[in-house]
Amino acid sequence: MPITNQQVAGHAFLRQMYDDSYFPDYVVDQGKAILLRLCERIEAERPSDLESLYALT
Repeated sequence: MPITNQQVAGHAFLRQMYDDSYFPDYVVDQGKAILLRLCERIEAERPSDLESLYALT
């Protein structure tokens, strides 16, 4: 499911890590993918309270 929130969809996740040569891009890509999947789940499941949100994370 694609992300529908335009602010999230346009966000440059982990930009500073991409800019730092210490972190290999393929590893940062994996972290970014995890964050994007989390955003997709939040949109899909729409947790009703903080406890439900914490369960997703």
